[in-house]
Amino acid sequence: MTYKQNVINDFTKNISKLMASGKYKSYLVSLSFNMVDHDPDVRESELIDLIIQKRNNDPLSPDLTSLYKRLSECRFKINKSINRRIYEKDITQKRVSYVWKTYEKFQSHLVQILIKNASRSNKIDLHPKTYDFMDVNGSKNHNNVYDMDGTLHIHSIYLIRNEIVDKFEGLVAEECQPILWHPNLSGVRDVHGVAIKSGPYDLPNTIEYASKFMVSFDPLGLKDDLPLSFQYPLTDYERMQRRLDAQRLAAD
Repeated sequence: MTYKQNVINDFTKNISKLMASGKYKSYLVSLSFNMVDHDPDVRESELIDLIIQKRNNDPLSPDLTSLYKRLSECRFKINKSINRRIYEKDITQKRVSYVWKTYEKFQSHLVQILIKNASRSNKIDLHPKTYDFMDVNGSKNHNNVYDMDGTLHIHSIYLIRNEIVDKFEGLVAEECQPILWHPNLSGVRDVHGVAIKSGPYDLPNTIEYASKFMVSFDPLGLKDDLPLSFQYPLTDYERMQRRLDAQRLAAD
């Protein structure tokens, strides 16, 4: 059996076991990223201030959707003009680490929105379980593109507890804009999610699609040097390792 098929089978087995409990609904969630952090310019700061005012005074205001869209377009234009300065002809540890760090910020905001008092130990079981895979543009046809704006992205299998499914689907319907407006999430370009159907091939086919870039690497070669997959919630050991990795990169 090939390495690729082993990966698909292992994830299918583990996820199916959790789904059999009847406690979860599964989704494919994809995120793309702006590859450069930036401080908001005047226009972006004004939009953020307007959003905060609207959310405080009228959280159901229909104007919020338009404001979220304008902010997203503003951030894209800023990054489009400066991203070329850091793009390379290959995928690097620094770029991959940036994406995971940005994704972790997204995870944190998402959990806080979905679960009240999410940091309490008795709420951990409600946290989304995710199986996350790095991808690049062109990987479907083995024609990987590393130096194009926004090329690095993440495909994830999300398992959402029944208790928070309605909240999660509400966020996904708005492409998570009610949290992406936050200044700490300027590195996330967009989010798309869709429920995974329950047919016998739907889950393994989704896993194959999400992991197509990761499994294209020799598991004993480059993959060992680049963290191309992850799972949440993080364990205490994984959080410690993330901090050590960040310190090491900062020292380079």
